[in-house]
Amino acid sequence: MGFVRSLGALAAGGLMLTTLMAAGAAGLETLKVLPPERGIYLSAHPYSGPYDDVLMEEELDRFVALTGRGMAWMYLSWNWDGESKFPADQCRALWNRGIVPLIGVMPWSQRVQNRPEWKISLRRILDGVYDRQIAEAAREVRALGFPVMITFGPEADGGWFPWSGRFNGGSVTDGYGDLKVPDGPERFRDAFRRFVGIFDAQGTRNVTWVFHLAERPGPDAPWNQGRFYYPGDHVVDWMGVSLYGRLGTRPLRGMDGLLDRAITRLRGISRSKPLAVLEWSVADGPDINKPLWIEDAFRAFLAERHRGLRAVAWWDKALKPDGSPSGLDLGSSPKSQEAYRRWAGLEDFVTVPRIGSPPKTVE
Repeated sequence: MGFVRSLGALAAGGLMLTTLMAAGAAGLETLKVLPPERGIYLSAHPYSGPYDDVLMEEELDRFVALTGRGMAWMYLSWNWDGESKFPADQCRALWNRGIVPLIGVMPWSQRVQNRPEWKISLRRILDGVYDRQIAEAAREVRALGFPVMITFGPEADGGWFPWSGRFNGGSVTDGYGDLKVPDGPERFRDAFRRFVGIFDAQGTRNVTWVFHLAERPGPDAPWNQGRFYYPGDHVVDWMGVSLYGRLGTRPLRGMDGLLDRAITRLRGISRSKPLAVLEWSVADGPDINKPLWIEDAFRAFLAERHRGLRAVAWWDKALKPDGSPSGLDLGSSPKSQEAYRRWAGLEDFVTVPRIGSPPKTVE
């Protein structure tokens, strides 16, 4: 499998960065986050500002102290308006802590949901308007010399983000590309491929590409199926989904049912890729037993290892973008903290990712 090492071994003596730079920056090795040899990666996303784009190290420290565990990776948004720079410094800060950065490419200029994006639309990306800026970002990532995970357009099938199929042609099939494929998802698929292709052309081989679906399609219609959005096994390294037991005032749902349906969907798209619950949490409520829900979720994770579940990442966002409480944070009750800490401490959950060169996939 080529160059495969654990972050823990490389971190000793401060040699992690220089060792991986020697192996990867010269372009001699492909550096990917590989599935664990055993167990499930434990990751988390502590509060990082209203738009999930600021590394707040005090929040990271708080979460680690709260849970008694580190994390394999941490998510940050790159709210990309066609001019904003790739968050290279924040990636370095995470890597220096032994955490792989997972960067979500959010192509929007106004950061407003449920409306189309006119400046940095999928059409303009496909027309090559932003090729130069994407290539610049690719060179920045290559120069980092350590592995970075990137997901282009998270939750595109959900319908609320401007890069979703809903706002880019929807179910129409005769306005773009293949007449047998819905234009909205097809434009997203091809924009994802173009983004990756530009990175490849720059010799950037230290990116693990992640395909991130919403919990359920929006709308839940035949044209909006995840398979139409999927860039292909030759492009994607990991597949994942967001799963919440409760958001806002919605009824509570158990993780076992959510996870079973999600894995069935993902396995209908690719039978081989490692799977991740890229976001999971549950909002507080007067009728919610949050500690019990967390325990049941961990049981569900362990039960789904046989179907390829290899990572889970708690979404610990205490505040909504408008500043109001979300109820999603783990610190909302001591009993919730204790339940998470007890299960996260099992040896089944690991925080040191394997880095190396995966087998080549041919579509």
